[in-house]
Amino acid sequence: MPRSSLRLCCRTIWTWKSGFLATLALVAGVLPGQTMKSTASASRPEESSLVRQLQRHPGNGDLWFELGVVRAKLGESDEAITAFQHAAAFLPDKLDAYRNVVALAIAKKDFPVAVSTCRQALVRYPRDVELLQNFAYVLTRTSHFEEARAPLSTLKEMRPGDVAVRISLILAMQNSGDAVGGEAELRSLLAEPLLSREQAVALAGEFEEQHQMLAAHETKAYLAQRWPERPTGSPKQAGSEDIDRAPGTAGSSVASSENSVALSSTIKRAAALIESEQYVEAMQFLVGARAQFPDQPDLEYQSALTDVCLQRYSESLATLERMKQQGWNSAKVDFLLGGALEVSGELQDAEGAYRAAIAEDPSNFMYYRALGALLQKEGKYSESSNPVQKALTLERDDSGALILLAKCSERAGDVDGAISLLEHAVRSDPGSRRAHAVLAVLYSKRSRVSEAEKQQEIAATLEDEKIQQWTVWGATPQLKN
Repeated sequence: MPRSSLRLCCRTIWTWKSGFLATLALVAGVLPGQTMKSTASASRPEESSLVRQLQRHPGNGDLWFELGVVRAKLGESDEAITAFQHAAAFLPDKLDAYRNVVALAIAKKDFPVAVSTCRQALVRYPRDVELLQNFAYVLTRTSHFEEARAPLSTLKEMRPGDVAVRISLILAMQNSGDAVGGEAELRSLLAEPLLSREQAVALAGEFEEQHQMLAAHETKAYLAQRWPERPTGSPKQAGSEDIDRAPGTAGSSVASSENSVALSSTIKRAAALIESEQYVEAMQFLVGARAQFPDQPDLEYQSALTDVCLQRYSESLATLERMKQQGWNSAKVDFLLGGALEVSGELQDAEGAYRAAIAEDPSNFMYYRALGALLQKEGKYSESSNPVQKALTLERDDSGALILLAKCSERAGDVDGAISLLEHAVRSDPGSRRAHAVLAVLYSKRSRVSEAEKQQEIAATLEDEKIQQWTVWGATPQLKN
């Protein structure tokens, strides 16, 4: 192979936790930024020779390209990028020169260079898969979801069977505010037998973390239909709040001194199964436990919670509504009811349940935050401000509530106020990728370019962050006797 045809080999993967395309650049098996001694010793004389040739022929694009390859092998990313840029300038139709600049820029997280090079190259090669993939990847990594939709849509048209592209397009739509388009795209994907179980589970979790509950519900319904024998669990819940021993009155079956120990042991066993995410086993155990201890509110609550974890929403709703009819009212029951209703798409009823939870226990900030997030999902940004502000009076450093309030401020035209809230969020929770990413977008709106780039770089390092680790029913209590 002629030396001038060498280039960086790129392969694309889908990262489950972020949901977006990711790129790994390889130069003859050596990652940019890494140097193997044997490679370096072999390449240094070659570099010197190319430099001497370029002194005589500074306009030779092929020589610049070869110098870029050699310097990339040496781990000199900045110098390699410069060489490939010269090659592209002298040979504007040399596709591999652009590709290599993009690959190296992504490897060193120089996203502005990667974006500008992709834009320049796509003018000449508008349907080059590698450029489109890398362009979409960088745009999503820097939270430019609206702009990412165009290259992702082109990739979908070219490669309709590429699941990673399809999922990335759905998430870009959702994150750019086009929930309707995202759900339509999701239904189109679910209508085709493309998703693996692992992909579907990861996607459902991504939707839950972003509070896209209708999309999460549809994805879980797909899972239940395709793999009924392998129901999926939900993400681990944050928090360590204890469950009330009884969500209201003691019920019609009060444990006597003779069976109180047995009841306590039963509740503890069910709790252990739920906490370890053994939901099928928990459901089977609770069938027998509820027969032995009928109308016991703790067991009823655990059964409803297990049904939610198994996506058995209608069964969970039936149990929770029966509990309320029997007078077993508590904030936790209403909160779980609100979550089950929300994930079932019954948003107005879910709102009522969240408000009931707040009325029962006005001291729990998570209830206010859940209500605020739901109101924003319904497009009621001005109305969501009050519960979110209340959440922050109870837990002033909660990054989830700060992000929600920043959305309210931005919608009201107060971009500077939103920036202040997000700066608070990143100080209180420096591991929140979403806070850094949204702050970068708002800095850009105010032309604070260097600060925006810094936040983008931080967000990029937090790719695997679990955003908002809570399920729709809130922080599940540690079930104890």
